[in-house]
Amino acid sequence: MENKNDLLFSKDFYWGSATSAYQVEGMNTNSDWWAWEQEEIKGAHSKVRDLSGNSCDHYSRFREDFDWAKDLGQNAHRLSIEWARIQPSENEWSSEAVEHYKEVIAALRERNIEPFVTALHFTLPQWVADYGGWLNPKIVSSYAKYVEFLIENFGDKVTYWFTLNEPLIAAEMSFLKGAWAPAKNKSVPDFFHALRNMIKAHKTGYGVMKQAAQKKGYSIKVGAAHNLIAFTPYNTKSVFDVFLAAALQKIFIKAYLGFFSVKTDDFIAVNFYFTSRVHLTLLNISAAFVGIKDEGEVLTDVGWTMRPEGLYRVLINLINFKKEIFITENGVADVQDRHRAQFIVEHLKAVNQAIVQGADVRGYFYWSLTDNFEWAYGFAPRFGLLAVDYSTLSRTARHSALVYKRICSSNAIAADLV
Repeated sequence: MENKNDLLFSKDFYWGSATSAYQVEGMNTNSDWWAWEQEEIKGAHSKVRDLSGNSCDHYSRFREDFDWAKDLGQNAHRLSIEWARIQPSENEWSSEAVEHYKEVIAALRERNIEPFVTALHFTLPQWVADYGGWLNPKIVSSYAKYVEFLIENFGDKVTYWFTLNEPLIAAEMSFLKGAWAPAKNKSVPDFFHALRNMIKAHKTGYGVMKQAAQKKGYSIKVGAAHNLIAFTPYNTKSVFDVFLAAALQKIFIKAYLGFFSVKTDDFIAVNFYFTSRVHLTLLNISAAFVGIKDEGEVLTDVGWTMRPEGLYRVLINLINFKKEIFITENGVADVQDRHRAQFIVEHLKAVNQAIVQGADVRGYFYWSLTDNFEWAYGFAPRFGLLAVDYSTLSRTARHSALVYKRICSSNAIAADLV
């Protein structure tokens, strides 16, 4: 029975969780990340803490994981297809991989779970990396052929597609910080060169995917998943800080999404993790206070702040795009599961508030369904609604998963959770 103080969502709202192929499937041996981590971990100053190995073996256990998702009240799931599996070499397409992913998507459909599919979630086939990856313009045409193949083979089974996942983060971590594959050096020119090719790949990929779908008579929607940072004033009583935060928020969203031609995309997909504090004085301008925390503020297990008001600010700044919006990632590393339930509730309250103000948010995907391989962090961070025992690969629902289940199943944040 509804309580008048419940926070309600639309009846067709998508409730889900997210994964990516490399992080959960295991044994992605033909990927650039696989080759890189095998070599990197041998070094005295390795950038990786663990080898991905078998990860949580989602490749074999996807039906079990989707049973969990269904039991937890979810009606949508975001996943990715591994390019290295689909196209192991430049002139080879794997029928075995195609059949596997058809089974994965069918398993979701059988459970009445809507698939949201990412074509490329960070990792590249080794043969693409061998010719330079994102630093070689050739990648745009290689990628275009790949996504055309995806639509031809899966376009009748999947409506929602993402060309890329977090291109800005991928370029930053790989080429500016040198912390992810290929991580050969830290280079500002390489960062911009890679990002430029990612922008071209997205724009080209969008057109190719839509055209391929039209030829086949399929109806699809295409966008890209972007990590959007929130800017909040360091001193809320300072007119200067308040002004700077608002200005930076508008500039960042308008400029960044403008580069990716989001106005022509079919929707906007938001991955949200970070809120940056900004401060303005007469002597110094600083807009990178991510590491500054308030007195007594709790951080995640990887040292990130948890500021749901930032998600609200991002969503409000997306209203003028007049697009459907999906929260495609939002999660917390919390091995003890002390803060995850509150994290989910508070962020969903922010989403609900933004919807009331006019943001056309159609769905929310918690990151992630299971614990997984968190890139250079390895297996230590635990983001999952499902805890994974890596010695047995057994799954167990955390308490926070049951709280999220209440929300998904009732399509509302109950008053006692608020």
